[in-house]
Amino acid sequence: MLGAMPASPKERVYVSAFLCDNLLTEADGVISAIRLVDVHNVVLPTPEALKTFRIEGFLVVLFKSEASHELVVDVRIVSPTGGIIGPQRHRVSLAGGNTGKVLNVRVLLVAPEAGNYWFEILIGDEIVQRTPMQVNFVEQPAKQEPQGLDDQESR
Repeated sequence: MLGAMPASPKERVYVSAFLCDNLLTEADGVISAIRLVDVHNVVLPTPEALKTFRIEGFLVVLFKSEASHELVVDVRIVSPTGGIIGPQRHRVSLAGGNTGKVLNVRVLLVAPEAGNYWFEILIGDEIVQRTPMQVNFVEQPAKQEPQGLDDQESR
């Protein structure tokens, strides 16, 4: 997605983002994203369990531009009811050319509500990227008794 930058293609900032459960950073700086996920189907054993339930992970934001830039980037979450969580402010330096910058933002939602969350990345006042995450609360499946061979044959 194009950022809030001048119209010249060489000066634009390109931003992409995704959510994952974990990140590994190698000694040489290479990052591996583990389990890309944008839907959480949550089984809660009791209504009280929601009070301490947490969703943890990472929002990974990638920035690229042909020109160098010093950016102030805000990351915020919009809840399913429209409430704003955050923002977290970050400074991002781009050297331009084929190098970019990766911003890793730790995500922690405590006692979330069901519905769609939007992770918004802003440069200045402009939203330059939105990434969704859906949280569903699902019923715990009914426990089924194992059936023996005799039970199955008599049907």
